Amino acid sequence: MTTTPSPSSPNRLVADAGTSSASFAIHSTRGVHDTVITEASLPNTATNGRSNTESETEDGNDALPTPEQIAAGDEVKVNDEHGKSFRFGDLRKGRKTILLFVRHQHCGICLSYLTSLNSHPAFKKLAKATAYADGPRAETAPDTQVIIISQGAWSGLKRYRDFSGPIEDATGKQNTNPFPIYASTDANLFTAYGVTRHTLAKGTKQDAAPEVRGINMFSIVLKSLKETLGSGRGILNGGSYSRLGADFIIDKDDKPIFAHRMRSTRDHTASERLAELAGLEA
Repeated sequence: MTTTPSPSSPNRLVADAGTSSASFAIHSTRGVHDTVITEASLPNTATNGRSNTESETEDGNDALPTPEQIAAGDEVKVNDEHGKSFRFGDLRKGRKTILLFVRHQHCGICLSYLTSLNSHPAFKKLAKATAYADGPRAETAPDTQVIIISQGAWSGLKRYRDFSGPIEDATGKQNTNPFPIYASTDANLFTAYGVTRHTLAKGTKQDAAPEVRGINMFSIVLKSLKETLGSGRGILNGGSYSRLGADFIIDKDDKPIFAHRMRSTRDHTASERLAELAGLEA
């Protein structure tokens, strides 16, 4: 089944600079999903319908997803770290969702970005509330949730969580990422939301989110190498090394609040900006 959303909405919100990744190898292995969405069937919202070699300041990067795109995304199947399959709409519905698309699973800058985001006071507070709600009193679940979507095989997600959690100030220990991460192995969910730009360009320093702007790139490369080489067979199953990510906020009534599709590998949205737009309190 091929789902073809209509052209992107002209509405947009302007995002701050963001973050994401280093680069090394090839592409992910492919899986099979119930819904197949081809990039050819969608408008290239990352570049306003133009080639990726043109200006990196196209408004299309921040075009809000259309109702058709959101509906198409809801039908895509994603997998958790145990391989269990979920219809994405069932994960998203009923709560305001901060939706983060990350690059390949071995990306040092993406890992550093998520580590910083998880250390932000507003996201730490949300993570604590979310963890509490997952216990005996699930009815206390917060109105806002964070969902992280990765490329690549679901088998690499547990390792990705271990490398992307917050770091304790006192001990320097890195904890597990408290927010759920799902794999869209064929990147069908990326495609549904118009996250189709491929590049290895890192962009300017101003493109990077404040959390990673000052990080030494050599340390990022070392982190990427450590994760990549330590992943064993997962080295070739972590997703496309050239596909960029994106950041969205979708309200519980399916209304898109914010959209930013990355223009370069260091162009995620600052966590402070996401917290502000989502109405999170520290």
